[in-house]
Amino acid sequence: VMHGGPDTGANVATHRFFMGLRNAAAPTDVEPSTQLLTCGIGYDAADTQVQFMHNDASGVATKIPLGAGFPKPNVASSKAYRLRLYSPPGPTQIVIYEVEDMVTGAVASGTVTTNLPGVTNFITPDIYTSAGGTSTVIGTMVGPVMFQTED
Repeated sequence: VMHGGPDTGANVATHRFFMGLRNAAAPTDVEPSTQLLTCGIGYDAADTQVQFMHNDASGVATKIPLGAGFPKPNVASSKAYRLRLYSPPGPTQIVIYEVEDMVTGAVASGTVTTNLPGVTNFITPDIYTSAGGTSTVIGTMVGPVMFQTED
């Protein structure tokens, strides 16, 4: 479970956001959907709503729009999200997700079984925003993060 959202700079049209699990490489000012070994929520600069993004070790992410209740924010400090991810133990790749907009209460959920990091890939929590090439102050809200494992 992760809590966070875009903050300063969300009023810039080119801003981008990602929150979830990702490989340990430091992000640069690129679209979140171009990142490898990811599983989480976010949006690219041209997206109009928040997406659930997931990607294995090649290609671009699969993006699942979360719906009209999750528009891409265009006002700084206006959105906070709760992301719940569950992946049962075992050799099968499956991720169940639930996203809540903590301002409006909108909820989106689903299950993905393809284009996921491998069960042996090391991914860690990550949350970031970028300005998409625009010169501006950019910031991210980060809230509580909780992990639980099963044997």
